[in-house]
Amino acid sequence: LDDRRRPVSTWLGGDLEIASEGEIGLFIGCLPMFDVVFQNELGVDSLEIARAAIRILNRLGIAPVIVDHEVCCGHDLLWGGEREAFESLARANCSQFRKRGIRHLLTVCAECCRTWRLDYPEVDADYRPQVEHMTEFLWRRVEAGELHFSQGDNGRVTFQDPCRLGRQLGVIDEPRQLLQAVPGIDLREMERSGRDAQCCGTTGFVHCDAVSRRLQAQRLRSAADTGAERLLTACPKCLLHFCCARTEDHRRGRQTVDIEIEDLTVYLADHLTAGESSHAEVGDPQTTTGEQP
Repeated sequence: LDDRRRPVSTWLGGDLEIASEGEIGLFIGCLPMFDVVFQNELGVDSLEIARAAIRILNRLGIAPVIVDHEVCCGHDLLWGGEREAFESLARANCSQFRKRGIRHLLTVCAECCRTWRLDYPEVDADYRPQVEHMTEFLWRRVEAGELHFSQGDNGRVTFQDPCRLGRQLGVIDEPRQLLQAVPGIDLREMERSGRDAQCCGTTGFVHCDAVSRRLQAQRLRSAADTGAERLLTACPKCLLHFCCARTEDHRRGRQTVDIEIEDLTVYLADHLTAGESSHAEVGDPQTTTGEQP
């Protein structure tokens, strides 16, 4: 699968700033592979999540380090019982990120965040960067008055708590606090939310069957029942699974709910206040714009 990843130089875009080394790194994970596999089939632009994260960080004056030679975090291998293969990936990632001087690691994926924070220390106890999901990091910046979102009617939204983020890491308040910082937003909670949130139906890509589809259909109905126009997620896997369920319904001529599905980081990036981004201050002086590190 790693051979199918798109190198940074092909997807970054000329207006985004990244660094070759520095203290703050962004783990892209399998987004480049998802883009190759799922964009045509499901219409999901996975790499827009990475671009959105970089755009927000640039607005904060941060040029995150992107490690072009990173590999999958290994989450699905670990949960599928392939411990040896998982440890191989973990060691490779730790080696690459250590070389770049990264001490603070951000992710846009709940599964990557959980894996780096809880599982990697068991493989490499000597490399212990601070690991945060983007929602944790960004909420502190909003709270400090460093990040602002645009005024206006930003619509009715509801939020899907990824299992790895909510149940396993306890990150429940930060995504909601971020959303409530968007002027004009109407955040509506589903019947089951937070630690009690219903799963998107599939743990990674380990298993997906009729039961998974039934869970996804139930969750999409729960989201629509709130009256929200948009279901936001904080994990690319949730996004893909919900979009996949909807695509299958369309193909089979089944009725499906009328609600948009979008990644939370993309939504926030689209609602940044107008104005030019700050010049990057964090990272190596050899900051690049739209170039492979």
